[in-house]
Amino acid sequence: MRAHFQSINNGGPTKISRQEYHNETARVLSGNEVLLISNFTTYRQDDNGDETLFLSWNMSLIFRKSDDKWLMTHGHLSLRNAFDPDSLPRLRDIWNKNNL
Repeated sequence: MRAHFQSINNGGPTKISRQEYHNETARVLSGNEVLLISNFTTYRQDDNGDETLFLSWNMSLIFRKSDDKWLMTHGHLSLRNAFDPDSLPRLRDIWNKNNL
């Protein structure tokens, strides 16, 4: 799994060149649980090497501290513009093209 995500973050089959994180918020849920919320935008390189916006996401992650280590116990991603007529076809195209 680690290799899969490294291939995505290093350009790999998705050609994602970078990500920008926005509106990062942390909320303490309990003494040993934290909720992290943010939006992030991915950018891709096209065949000419030019960078273009790919998809924008909402992300929420829950971490729990156990044995002095923070472990992710839940994660959720959703498209920020799910009803944008271009977002789902772009996601479907990259999924079908690369079998991610």
